[in-house]
Amino acid sequence: MASVVISYLKPKPNAPSPNAADLAAELQFDKRLAQASLAVDGLADALVALAPTSSQATYIGLSCLSSFTSGGNPSLHSLAAVCLYACGFGSEVGALFGGIAVLSAIAHILSPYIYALIYSSTVASFPKAIFVLAAALLSTAVLLLSGVSARTEDVVIHEEPFDDDERSNRDAVSD
Repeated sequence: MASVVISYLKPKPNAPSPNAADLAAELQFDKRLAQASLAVDGLADALVALAPTSSQATYIGLSCLSSFTSGGNPSLHSLAAVCLYACGFGSEVGALFGGIAVLSAIAHILSPYIYALIYSSTVASFPKAIFVLAAALLSTAVLLLSGVSARTEDVVIHEEPFDDDERSNRDAVSD
């Protein structure tokens, strides 16, 4: 359902080859969708932390609120790909998603340990600490996303991918 709504609302390119204005509009859409999804998820976690522990219905309702954040991960991936393309590194998308996959695998290994450590350390004094931590981390992510520029003048369009000589020349000039 969310993918149908997103595909309907997402800006469509005006030309067969994307121009700076189209990329900026796509960046803006993905950025706002990612921020909204992460903000709602963080809000749900913060409200769980503030809700009384005796209210099971409130906990269930706030947990269901998190289901409306399903657009967050796809929009972050789309944002990453569009940002890379907008910066002139469209040919590096495979390396980007490979790196994201590795980091995701590492996170899936470490996160249960971190969760268990925090919960076992705080369960006696503050059992909802994990929700406060999740809300704080999600709020930080929303804040950091605000630094992503979606201005047309910041978009760089390269018609053809760099070959190895052009890439090494460009890297030498930027150093």
